[in-house]
Amino acid sequence: MTADQLLRYLVTDMTSIGNDAGWHGESTLQMLIEFKGDLPSKGSGGKSNAKMIHEIRFLRRPTLEESERRLIIALLTVLYNQQAKYAEAVFYQHYLPRKQNKLMTDRMIADELGVSVSSYRHNRDMGRKKLEELRTNHLSINKAMGAA
Repeated sequence: MTADQLLRYLVTDMTSIGNDAGWHGESTLQMLIEFKGDLPSKGSGGKSNAKMIHEIRFLRRPTLEESERRLIIALLTVLYNQQAKYAEAVFYQHYLPRKQNKLMTDRMIADELGVSVSSYRHNRDMGRKKLEELRTNHLSINKAMGAA
């Protein structure tokens, strides 16, 4: 998986309510289908207790493996310490559209960052390149250490 893909998954995971506990289970429509239109009466709480136990599993259930999550955060931190404008551009490319729940043009993202469109594009492209270089270097180091 490329660094850009890891970053996209991280942002999706950060901004998704679908991974939160309490957002899973049968909808009324699903129950209507399952019970063929004859919905069961509310029980004495047994089902709600079972649901609570089931939902505990989602409290920390990332779409990324924990090692991938730590890796992309570490790589982004290193990039930010080296060249903050690159890290911000590459992060906001994925984050702003998810946060604002709409498609965003380069102009819109550049305006949010307070830079020109050409500066944003340059910073984003350099950020992607540097992030991928950091990931490749990390993989090379891990491979060399595993072979030693």
